[in-house]
Amino acid sequence: MADQDALNGSRWYGGCHPSQLTSAQFMELHCTGYIDAQVYAGYGEVRSFRWLGPPSQRPRLRGVVKTRHGDVELRQSDRRLFYVARDADGEQLRNAQGLAIYMSEQEAAARCLPRYDEVIVAFLADIPIGYVSNDWGAVGAWVAERYQRCGIGTQLVHLHVQARPAAQLGRMTPAGMALARAVHRSFLCDQRAA
Repeated sequence: MADQDALNGSRWYGGCHPSQLTSAQFMELHCTGYIDAQVYAGYGEVRSFRWLGPPSQRPRLRGVVKTRHGDVELRQSDRRLFYVARDADGEQLRNAQGLAIYMSEQEAAARCLPRYDEVIVAFLADIPIGYVSNDWGAVGAWVAERYQRCGIGTQLVHLHVQARPAAQLGRMTPAGMALARAVHRSFLCDQRAA
C-alpha cells in the first residue's frame, strides 16, 4: 500500500509518484527511446538465466506471483551495499590510515541509495526464469518467453522501482513498452487499495 511518504514526489523520477501520472505522462517520462527486440533474442530461453544461481543465493523473499505455471517466487540477495563517503568536492573521505570511509546507513538512506543488491530474480521452483536489475541507471527486466504475460515482469519491475524510486525505466522494446504500461497500472491499483 502506498503511504503518504511513498507519494512524496521528490523521491520519484520526474517529481511525481507513478499513481499521480496518466499512462501517457508515465510513458513520456520513462520511455527514453526504442530498442529492437532482436537485441534480447538470447533472453527468450530459460537456460539464459542459469547464471542467476539457485534461490538459496537470494534468501529475501520479496513476493509471490501466482501464475498458470505455478507460484513464482521473487527473491533478492541479502548482500548489503556500502557506499564511500565523499566531501563537498566529490573526493573520497579517508581515515588516518588512508582507508576509505563509508557512509552511515542513515546517510545512504537520505540519498535514496539501496541497502541491498538490486537484482530481484523470479524462480519457478528452483529454476530462475527472469530478473530485474539496475541496468546502468535504467531498469532492466527480462522474463523467459514462455513465462511472459503472467504478471511476473510487472511485479519484478514494480518491486524494483519501489525500492529505487528515482530510477527512470529507459529505452524499451515493444514488449518493454507494454510492460511499462502494466507497471503504471500496478501503481494505480496500489493507490486505489490504500
